[in-house]
Amino acid sequence: MVAIRALKASALVCKAWHGPATESLYTHVVIRRMGQIPALARTVALSVNLESQNRVTGLHRHIKRIQLHECLILRACADAICGDLGFILEQCASLEALVVRTHLSFFPMNPDLEQWMIPHGAFGETAWSNFPGAWFLDPTGPVGVHYAIEARCLSGLRTLDLAFLNEPPFRPWIPQLHHYLSLQTSLTTLRLTGPHLDMHAPFPTDPLVLPHLADLAIDVHDATFWHEYVCRAWSLPALARLRLPTPFFPAAVAAALAALTCARVFAPSSPCTPA
Repeated sequence: MVAIRALKASALVCKAWHGPATESLYTHVVIRRMGQIPALARTVALSVNLESQNRVTGLHRHIKRIQLHECLILRACADAICGDLGFILEQCASLEALVVRTHLSFFPMNPDLEQWMIPHGAFGETAWSNFPGAWFLDPTGPVGVHYAIEARCLSGLRTLDLAFLNEPPFRPWIPQLHHYLSLQTSLTTLRLTGPHLDMHAPFPTDPLVLPHLADLAIDVHDATFWHEYVCRAWSLPALARLRLPTPFFPAAVAAALAALTCARVFAPSSPCTPA
């Protein structure tokens, strides 16, 4: 917080400081409240408009990292928030890291029940929710968000870190993840926590080469996912760090995973936790 306040103050010192300080201030964007999303969307829209008039370099080009940290949303605002989020991700072509951390004490919308299951709150029992994982990983989810993530995978996204806690089962998310990864050009870190597997859906069989991926952590407590999908379809020549979901992971699967990498140390570790 001290560093952020210092940057804000620096931007107000003089005209010469305003540009560099503002660029640094927007490099890493952390969103903790729902209202910050439409506010950022308005700022990005203004930035795009000014840049189109050749007046300034858009601030959206300086955003390198976006983190949604335990940000809750109102059901009545979900569609608008989803649209604004897709717009932000679409315009931030220099984005290198996308991090989503849902709140441990709240639940996302369950598409099957069409309701929001959360504890008591000031706006009623069905008012607030986490970001639904379906927005990001359900193939039938919002097109805008999917299109934006696809574009960022193609433009140089280096870190994709999605932690969906308390996520109810939804349609198969593995094909959508596989699609994102097949488009990546620079991904070095992949961390995924929380989504439930649909064990009745077949795993993708298309070969997936991740030439730059060095840090992998997928919190899936089913050996079939690793053995039938990761070990058979993935190629990870640069993998240097792997975090498995349990210290009791089958040795046979660990050995098969070891064949995917040149890492010196390759053994089951502690459960995956957000960094």
